[in-house]
Amino acid sequence: MAQDQTIDGNLTIGGEFKNGLGYAPGIFLFGNSDDFFIRRFNVAPNQSEFRFAIGDDFQPEDRFSIGVNYGGSQWHYRMVVQGDGKVGIGTSTPGAQLHVNGGAAVFGTNAVTTNTDGH
Repeated sequence: MAQDQTIDGNLTIGGEFKNGLGYAPGIFLFGNSDDFFIRRFNVAPNQSEFRFAIGDDFQPEDRFSIGVNYGGSQWHYRMVVQGDGKVGIGTSTPGAQLHVNGGAAVFGTNAVTTNTDGH
């Protein structure tokens, strides 16, 4: 049985994409002047990307966030990718290109270890 759905505008999911390269149909959400879409992009035959657009400029206010909503009352950020390219893990306001609030484990021959929490 179908659930109630409200769509105020255009919604395209899937569909045939015969051009081969470039953007395929996607999901577009409208509400203000910022672009927001989720689309497949075919770079070359048998090479695709899954793209998220989170704004129309390079401002940190436009961002993609992953988190949890405890009891429906408050959003708790786990990871943020801002429009200016900064990524925050464990913080909603990254102050560097990669900002990790908490411990991190980095492995490999070129790993750099910096310990600021005493462990």
